[in-house]
Amino acid sequence: MRNMLRGRVTSAHVLALIALFVALGGTGYAASKINGRNVKRGTLSGVALKAHTISGSKIKQNSLGGTEIDEAKLGKVPSAGSADTAATASSVGGKSADALQVKCPAGTVTAGGVCMEISQRSAKDWNQASIDCGDRGLPNLSQLLSFIATHPGLSGTEWSSDLFDATTLGVIDMSTGIVSGSANTPHPRS
Repeated sequence: MRNMLRGRVTSAHVLALIALFVALGGTGYAASKINGRNVKRGTLSGVALKAHTISGSKIKQNSLGGTEIDEAKLGKVPSAGSADTAATASSVGGKSADALQVKCPAGTVTAGGVCMEISQRSAKDWNQASIDCGDRGLPNLSQLLSFIATHPGLSGTEWSSDLFDATTLGVIDMSTGIVSGSANTPHPRS
């Protein structure tokens, strides 16, 4: 048998065996010596990596966003546990829901979250109207529009607290809802 092998082994066979051992040895050497520092930035794509081969500790903090993360698979944030019961809260800041409702005194109605007088007072300029309204103050245009929507058939004009520039204050026509303004023209107010 030895003679048979000797006659058939050529230099090509020997070179092929040497190449095989070098290739196998080179792969093992590369596997043990190549790491992340040896890989040039941008040369590996996601498809070149085997699935589930990179652990979370190997990923740079804050480098993943909504396109890389399937938010449907995320669980509830631990600190959001109390949010489940928030819809049934009986108080806010120690006050009941009823205590937080707008309660209007006699002669006024709720509109836009504030109390509006039902009857008009005599015409005054903006400064005097603001003083007469006291702590309640003049309503803003949004609140006046809410009042007009719930009380059709009104007439006259009404001051608002809105200031457009140094000389133009918000005035609303109660029958049309059109806004205009002048600081010195007397208007009735609610």
